[in-house]
Amino acid sequence: GNRQLYLAHSTLSDLENRTYLHHERVLREGWQAKVSDRTLFIQVAGIEAQLLEDGTGHRVVARYPEAAKLELEFRPLKPLVSFGDRGLSRKGDQPSSVSWYWSYTRLSATGTLHYGGKELQVEGMAWMDHESSSSQLAKNLAGWDWTCIQLDDGTELKAYRLRKDDGKSDRWSAVYWIDRDGKTVRIYDKDFRWIVDKTWTSPKTGLSYPTRVTIEANHPERGKLLYRIRPLLENQEFSAKSGGNDYWEGACEALDGQGRRIGRAYLELAGYGESIGARLN
Repeated sequence: GNRQLYLAHSTLSDLENRTYLHHERVLREGWQAKVSDRTLFIQVAGIEAQLLEDGTGHRVVARYPEAAKLELEFRPLKPLVSFGDRGLSRKGDQPSSVSWYWSYTRLSATGTLHYGGKELQVEGMAWMDHESSSSQLAKNLAGWDWTCIQLDDGTELKAYRLRKDDGKSDRWSAVYWIDRDGKTVRIYDKDFRWIVDKTWTSPKTGLSYPTRVTIEANHPERGKLLYRIRPLLENQEFSAKSGGNDYWEGACEALDGQGRRIGRAYLELAGYGESIGARLN
């Protein structure tokens, strides 16, 4: 029939035991998967997300193999941030290569982790991205390198490099700074460099990912700024059951030019197995 298919991913980086849990579900709309078009309500098998009753945040449940489960409540500590032109973010030169893109860049997170036969109370800081499009990547793009950083000074940075088939960066690659009030400043490819410091090769898929990078960016008011991204766990590769969509994403730390920690980061590296532009168009 015409029922839609829903793809849901969930990952959990266990830094103490140096393991990376990930799970993928592809289910058909109906009793297996439900999504509301009126409010935040998503249910794809063991993954659920919905608004809290008081409307101040949202709740997420993610179930993993071996009876592991993560239950979290998120509440924004900053206003919703829109990227691009009032939320319309360019992803290439073609008019259709755009996405609607909003984020809560700093949320409080509290909840419970059921893992290894134990129930643990957890709390921390979170980042929520919401991006939607019908034709996201330009045809000449192979994939992207993306990071978000929650800096210890209460501000954030989001940066991404749209990789062309020839390995160069597309001119719509961007860096955004988000201040304490949620206001943004942005630059594009000509004003920053994404430098690969070291790659990691997966023993499972044989793919190599640039997991250690340096971002040199020219802030319009503050001048040249430098951020080094370092993974907290090398093997954070998501090997998809659906095939042809392996990628690396996971927990990192952000350092300054002198190697001092300045924040927590997340890094996503997509399209290193094969070009994913065609898969998204």
